[in-house]
Amino acid sequence: ERENSTPLLDNFSPRFVAPLKIAKNLSPNRSDLKLCACDGHAMLAGKDTMNRKQLLDLYYLDARAKLIDLAAFLDRLDRADGEADFRFNAFGKALPELQAGNGSRTERVLASLSDPTSEPIPAATTKAACGAWPGNA
Repeated sequence: ERENSTPLLDNFSPRFVAPLKIAKNLSPNRSDLKLCACDGHAMLAGKDTMNRKQLLDLYYLDARAKLIDLAAFLDRLDRADGEADFRFNAFGKALPELQAGNGSRTERVLASLSDPTSEPIPAATTKAACGAWPGNA
């Protein structure tokens, strides 16, 4: 059997296996490393217990690529003709949450893009979700 091969890893694509293999290299004697099925991130004992250097070693290049993608998206929007809509405004309101501390950025970004109301609407106005709430709370 191959080194570092487990039945769990055989069920995931190589894209998801790579973070776990990197994490195992950072802590080769850890048998409690788990692969999160939702996004492929390596976890230790069900919670994120890596130090900052380990997290940076594991995720920095992926985050860097996503940041460059966001910059390119914003540049394309700047060059495009036409009016911006509520999605652009919601996106702009969510961006400052990335700079805020307190460790709950994900929750705050998601909340800034979500419908804050609790009452369902009587009928759908579109065929699909659009990723941002067009109304005012």
